Amino acid sequence: MAEGTYDDGFTAGSLAAANLILTALQANNFEKAAHFVHANWEAGTLARYTTPAPPSMSREQAKLSGYTGDQCTVCNSLQMRNNGTCLVCESCGQTTGCS
Repeated sequence: MAEGTYDDGFTAGSLAAANLILTALQANNFEKAAHFVHANWEAGTLARYTTPAPPSMSREQAKLSGYTGDQCTVCNSLQMRNNGTCLVCESCGQTTGCS
């Protein structure tokens, strides 16, 4: 199998793969995320959303700076703060389930 090709027939980065992802997001009530992906795809700006670099500080440094020391599941930042009973990432805004 060629690199970037999956056994379901989709090629990484292909329009078919992008449409499949959008359909899956919409089918699972992730309408806001689907709209975001679609708008950025149309604008040609998806490439700027790359995998973030690993955290630049240690857990101990994060705790000394007032963060919890937990790592964000989206951007890998250690800049997580308490937000009520949940946590919020100051780097990307991701929460641990609270809205």
